[in-house]
Amino acid sequence: MASSDFASTSQTVPKCVICDSVSDEKLTEVGLESLRDSCEVRCRDDIIAFLDSHAVVFVHASCRKSFTHSRDLKKIKFEPEETPVCLLRSSTGCFNWKSMCFLCGNFASNCTDSRHVCIFEISSNV
Repeated sequence: MASSDFASTSQTVPKCVICDSVSDEKLTEVGLESLRDSCEVRCRDDIIAFLDSHAVVFVHASCRKSFTHSRDLKKIKFEPEETPVCLLRSSTGCFNWKSMCFLCGNFASNCTDSRHVCIFEISSNV
């Protein structure tokens, strides 16, 4: 909803900034600041512009509580943009047990004799 929509509706009937339905509950200064912070996290620039342009703002208590709930805001703030896609060996097609490593799925080219198991020494300097 654009800020012009908020301005046109708020002049006739007081409406909630969040759900755009009729509301008679005025927002306090403390509530205004927490709503502004929540709008920044949620990237709601239209509501921020409305808050800046109007002295009296109406919002339902239930809308404000759900919009400014800290647990929801933490999820939005720390949610990764894209989740990494994990490739499973079962999704990559046939697995050749004789020539591929069963741990990583890559071809094991170090072994020339396919009849015998190649043993690689692994050591750590602990």
